[in-house]
Amino acid sequence: MDIQTQSQHEKRKALDEIDESIIDYIPTVHPETKIEKRPVLGEGKFEWAMVLTTADREEPIPCSSIVQLVVKGSDGKRTVGEILRVISEFYDGVEYKQLIDPGIETVKILYLDGVISSLDSG
Repeated sequence: MDIQTQSQHEKRKALDEIDESIIDYIPTVHPETKIEKRPVLGEGKFEWAMVLTTADREEPIPCSSIVQLVVKGSDGKRTVGEILRVISEFYDGVEYKQLIDPGIETVKILYLDGVISSLDSG
């Protein structure tokens, strides 16, 4: 599925159709997506944070560690399930099962936002 040619409605419909089998799909991050450490405005002062920069957004947005790891793992070679297994091995005390729901939701959001440019069936 190439998001370059899909509307938001078409992307949502495609996600609904693949539903839970998304775990077996291979995500690829848009080539202009970056994760960088930058200063962001915190509680009245600037603080360093990891931010997501995309071609479609003027301002970078702070991102969680799961977003960072999903983006970095979405290399067009590994399935969502494989990426989540690697992430579960990264954290002590976090099991793969615990990452399935938040991981799938993260992939869906990143796909809808254009950060993930394609989801291909494995």
